[in-house]
Amino acid sequence: MKLARAIPGVCVTLPIALVAACGSTGEPAASDGGTFVLAVTDDTQNLDPHGPASSVGLVIQMSRLLYDPLVNVAADGAVLPGIAQTWTESGSAVTFTLRDDVTCGDGTPLTAAIVKENFDYVLDPANESAVRGIRVPVDAVVSADDAAHTVMVSTSTPPEFLLAQLSSLGIVCPGGLGDRATLVRGADGTGPYTMSEAVPGSEYRLTRRDGYAWGPDGEPGGPLPESLVVRIVENESTTANLLLDGEVDAAEIRGPDRERLTGAGLTPIAFREPVGQIWFNQRAGRLFEDEALRTAVLQSMDLDEAARVATRGTGVTSQGLLSEPLVCGGVDPSAALPGHDPAAAATALAGRPLAVTLMYPTSLGADVKAAIELVAAGLGDAGIATTLKPVTDAQLGPTLFETGDWDIFWGKTDVQIPTQLLPYVSGAEPPDGSNFAGVDNATMDAFAESMGSGDDTCAVWNEAELALYDAASVVPLADVEVPIFAADATFEVIGTQGGLIVPTSIRVE
Repeated sequence: MKLARAIPGVCVTLPIALVAACGSTGEPAASDGGTFVLAVTDDTQNLDPHGPASSVGLVIQMSRLLYDPLVNVAADGAVLPGIAQTWTESGSAVTFTLRDDVTCGDGTPLTAAIVKENFDYVLDPANESAVRGIRVPVDAVVSADDAAHTVMVSTSTPPEFLLAQLSSLGIVCPGGLGDRATLVRGADGTGPYTMSEAVPGSEYRLTRRDGYAWGPDGEPGGPLPESLVVRIVENESTTANLLLDGEVDAAEIRGPDRERLTGAGLTPIAFREPVGQIWFNQRAGRLFEDEALRTAVLQSMDLDEAARVATRGTGVTSQGLLSEPLVCGGVDPSAALPGHDPAAAATALAGRPLAVTLMYPTSLGADVKAAIELVAAGLGDAGIATTLKPVTDAQLGPTLFETGDWDIFWGKTDVQIPTQLLPYVSGAEPPDGSNFAGVDNATMDAFAESMGSGDDTCAVWNEAELALYDAASVVPLADVEVPIFAADATFEVIGTQGGLIVPTSIRVE
């Protein structure tokens, strides 16, 4: 029986995701703790943690407060109890024994059958869940035993990867399972907070659940905030002013206002994340289905200079598509990528007028926008007419996974394990899968077929990752440290990338 298992370098994260706990066994929340206000830049069209927007932005943040996973992953890579108190491994299966005191926000006891129903929904292709293959392996077979209070997950995914993968799957309660429409602007989970009010485009108000006791981090040092407000503030300068005025307690600031806040005495907690990657839309019939064309266009881009602009000169060299800490050791993308060579690009593109759409999320900040404009200028110098397409986080999911209306995408996937990235770079395209760029790479597909059957899964993964760069399918840029500023509040941030604020660590001063 395993109470905790270390997975070196694995922490499943996305920007300012709020993870439901990391630490030791929890105690019930105290009676009073004030109000904590978190500012974010974008709203979303759907808060369903298993829905079409469940892998981006605000949904990640909200789901970590409102829902619990089977297990949690701590900053040091240790796997800790969540809804599951213990787990055992046997061959290709992991059996989770659930706690017997977990309840939903409405008091409904959580059962093994309810947990299985969550897996069933995500795994059904007809539901088009954005987390299918990301938080649950597509080949998973799940069974439940209510009498024994156990859930068994069988999959070809290696157990050490599976546990980390499942740590990001929030479990929905019966009300939400029966009526997914209630989750669009509401919630039904077992997490430390419940949704009390939703004002789309403005704010979401959450109320602490008294008696919540199954978060691993518990209640050391004082009570959780009695209420938590997630406020939508699109302008970073406005957010900085709200921090200085004490109207916001925490916010991620990426642009020049960082210096102003630091000068005013606010101390940031920094996390490391990728600046982004350049993705090409390689679906059948799209311009960049042609590998030679992808290579030529990359040669026209001065990506080193773009990374310098995006990070204000503070970036560090990327070590591949997986985030630090590097579970598979990392690779050197530059060894397989074409360098900046405008002359070669001009020769390859001569007599071939091109027009492309370069899409990027506005939430990446002003510095990244300046870098994207630099890339667009380089494309223009090569004779490529480039239309910039800024999108909000709410628009990003539908564009990537539904319309596919883009040619080049400056975006980022912030994941630590190959199994989470694999659906983006192999397998079916939307709506049947998550391969939004239509990547078709034989070496990567071979890894997907053989995963878990050999002794050195990471070595095979590293070879497959380099094959993506050799084919100019995707290009990682650089990493940067992003600060989360706090005013009149304290909290812990775990994960070297992704900025995981631990909800049970939040205290209002």
